[in-house]
Amino acid sequence: MKHALFCVVALLAATTAAAQDPLSVARDLYASAAYEDALSALSGVEESAPELALQVDEYRAFSLFALGRTDEATSAVEAVIRRDPLAVPDPRDASPRITTLFGDVRKRLLPDLIREGYRSARATMDKGDMAGAVAQLTRVKGLLDHARTIGAVDEAFTDMGVLVNGFLDLARSVAELATSAAVAEAAAAPSAPAAATSAASAAASVLNRPARVFSAADIDVTAPQTIRQQVPVVPYSLARAIPAGQASGVLELLIDEEGNVEQAVMRQTVNPFFDAAVLTAARSWQYRPATKDGQAVRYVKRIGVSVALGAR
Repeated sequence: MKHALFCVVALLAATTAAAQDPLSVARDLYASAAYEDALSALSGVEESAPELALQVDEYRAFSLFALGRTDEATSAVEAVIRRDPLAVPDPRDASPRITTLFGDVRKRLLPDLIREGYRSARATMDKGDMAGAVAQLTRVKGLLDHARTIGAVDEAFTDMGVLVNGFLDLARSVAELATSAAVAEAAAAPSAPAAATSAASAAASVLNRPARVFSAADIDVTAPQTIRQQVPVVPYSLARAIPAGQASGVLELLIDEEGNVEQAVMRQTVNPFFDAAVLTAARSWQYRPATKDGQAVRYVKRIGVSVALGAR
């Protein structure tokens, strides 16, 4: 009798499935203990969004675990944790045993996920994308904090925590500099008619400008005058990453006729992270353009940059 009732419930769930999306079908089948059917329904879900893919992996793990296919369930949980390291299964659907499995897998994977996230954030900083680095480092910091809470990391991660906090401060500082510069430029923007005139003038200037680029070697050229040139402050915690005697470098700027930085290159590097931060900040620097015979000209300017350390 019980078997017949179970079959009826599963049949009703499968009949209702035709009018539902595959994920809802899988949930209903799982709730009715039709685990094999739930797995079949999940295979038909188009994982077009990360959140949807996460839910598919969760219910796949639930169904596999209920069927006693523990190794496959563990692999499904790993997929969930890799998508969202802090994902917690809904207690209304997950048994205490599957919740424990999630915790065990998270504790095992977190150290590698933290290392991967840290490397990715450093690569983003090297590219000069400080806003992206802030988002990545904030995520890594959250993972580190959680890992410490559950005992997933040891003392070897202490230095990484210091570096993550330092790089996060540095990336935020550079991102804030870029934002402040953009706001200042927007506030100083001329009205539409004036802007059109300025654009036409700039276009004419580009067409008529000399082929050569001037530099300090040209004594008859007045060099650019600094309006805004703020070098990022390096958090004290990052000082250890900069070798002794290498705290200064040389930055070369190509400044156009409008006083904007057209190109920035480190001719003498300091540290990959400091270099990336300086190059990003340099894009927002502003100068009064160099002039020759009263006409604005392009100019190559070299400046020394030194690591300015923040407070301990």
